[in-house]
Amino acid sequence: MTFLYGFLNLSLDVHFRSIGFYYAGTWMIISSAILFLYLLKLNGYLNQNRFNFISCGLVFIHYFFHLSAIAVNYPIFDDQGVILDFLVRVKKATSIKETVGLMFMPYNESIMVIPKLFAFVWFKIFGEMNFRHLVLFNGLLLVILHLIIFLRYVKKWAPGFFIVTVFIFQFQFYDDAFWAISGLCYYGAFLFATGSISLLLKKERRKNLLAVALALLATFTFGNGWVLFQLAFLFLIVEKKIGLLLPWVLAFIAAAVVFYSLKHRFHTVSTAAWNPIDNFLFLLIFLGSSIQFFYLPFIPALGGVFVLSTFVFILFKRRHHVATFPFLVLAFIVFSAITAAPMRSGLEPYGHYGMQVRYGIFSIVAFMLCILFLAGEFEFFRRKIFILAGAAFAYNLLTGLFFYPEAVIREENILVITDRMNNNDFDIRYTTYEKNKVDHLFKEAIETGIYKP
Repeated sequence: MTFLYGFLNLSLDVHFRSIGFYYAGTWMIISSAILFLYLLKLNGYLNQNRFNFISCGLVFIHYFFHLSAIAVNYPIFDDQGVILDFLVRVKKATSIKETVGLMFMPYNESIMVIPKLFAFVWFKIFGEMNFRHLVLFNGLLLVILHLIIFLRYVKKWAPGFFIVTVFIFQFQFYDDAFWAISGLCYYGAFLFATGSISLLLKKERRKNLLAVALALLATFTFGNGWVLFQLAFLFLIVEKKIGLLLPWVLAFIAAAVVFYSLKHRFHTVSTAAWNPIDNFLFLLIFLGSSIQFFYLPFIPALGGVFVLSTFVFILFKRRHHVATFPFLVLAFIVFSAITAAPMRSGLEPYGHYGMQVRYGIFSIVAFMLCILFLAGEFEFFRRKIFILAGAAFAYNLLTGLFFYPEAVIREENILVITDRMNNNDFDIRYTTYEKNKVDHLFKEAIETGIYKP
């Protein structure tokens, strides 16, 4: 009944559907252009590399067209605490020591030094904090992350890179796209993690030290950066590179000391929940969250089974040596989900909290890594390229129909809020603060010139 109610509720909302159909229309234009390019390739007018370059470029343009169209200068949820409140406090700071202390001030279970430092530098350069600009910058981070992880597949299986691009550049995880601090933390930690993993695979001690440095940056960007230390310990021990362990151990101890010294300032979202069923369901739903529709957990749970099964298959078949970098990136995602499970599974029963749309970036990257691995192992997957391409285009279309409208409606509501703020009428929404506190925060930020709605 819940499924039927949700389906009818969405289907009968004319405004919601009209937004989705608008996205579908722009996606059909891009799809038609790509089909035309494919016909040119078939007839010898384009080679595979040029087809990939132009087609992926069109997908990027389509993504940024919609990103730019609805990106708005307004801090939502944790943007208000991590960025806006931080800058207001920094403005009042009387010493460098106080400013550094504010940067190391924990937020939930993380110490977000790098995102705060980035926001501080951005503010110093431009004189104010424009959250629309941060959203567009996060879009660039997503492109860079995508290229770092998947560009290597152009030589191995060129069509695979194009298919992955179509799968990733959509708005299922719209919170990461339009929630400034979410993008900075998730994409930032992911970027540092991929850089650290890439350098970890090198034999030189200097590159190993750089890998350690990037792991520290990831740890002080978002909480799941800690996972890199466990991955490095396991990898170096299994590969019998014991001589490279010492910097990792020292860095881990140093980071742990910093976190422990600030333990009294942590305010966790929830207490740790150790129910094994809830934890395991959270893990599955988290890993499969990118294929959720109608916010029901069944399909995401099956998707999580696929990702986890592929991960275990790679381990038991000892195939991680074939593509070590993608495997370690996949391991980083799986370990991140395992680490998050006790801290988040208690918020909603049966692991439902794993369906938060902002987790979608981890899920879709995990899916793509699994598909590319299977395509490398089994000729069957490479022969089904048209099915995979069709699934990619259909998935992008469906996310536009079911998720993109939510981002647009939120943007429309925010424009009403900002118009009222310009008339000194504060009715702040999309916040985790109490009304009096958040109203005061916005007023102070506007008065000091930090934020201009």
